[in-house]
Amino acid sequence: MKKLITLLAFACCSAQMVDASVRFSNLTYDLNPEYVTGKINVKVDGGVYSIGMNCDLLKKIDGNFWVTPVFSKKLGKSYTPIIDLKLDTCKTDPALAENPLIRFVSTEAKKFVSFGLMCPYEPGHYVVNDFTFEKSSSLMNFIPKGNYHVSLTSRHQSPGSSVLHKVMSLSFFADVE
Repeated sequence: MKKLITLLAFACCSAQMVDASVRFSNLTYDLNPEYVTGKINVKVDGGVYSIGMNCDLLKKIDGNFWVTPVFSKKLGKSYTPIIDLKLDTCKTDPALAENPLIRFVSTEAKKFVSFGLMCPYEPGHYVVNDFTFEKSSSLMNFIPKGNYHVSLTSRHQSPGSSVLHKVMSLSFFADVE
């Protein structure tokens, strides 16, 4: 909650949020080939940056599926985490999560995905169609201009197992102008 308050404080101190644009750079990702194959990429179309995913899930994901997004803002010479969450999408539907930020991001994400955000996830083809933050997105009103680092890691724990297997991770930088 402290990090959410910090983010909102940054947003309140920042002016001209409605005309913001977002540029993505330095996307890296790691897919566990036992779970998933495919590609994640950044596209630029008419000055609008987006992230897309085109992947095949090879194993059923149920039991526990931990998704850990970390959103850090550059303050001085280093990046400081503003949002660092851990969500088990097998136990909580992101659209119904207690955290209002998770609910908000999941609502935005549903516009771009070809699948539900709550497990179980069956083997098959999954697509994220050019996820972007448009100038008109209400989320842009809460993100102060600046440089950010975004990372996301997902791990699967099968029913009855104590072992967490990394499914995928990704990392990129975002400049909000």
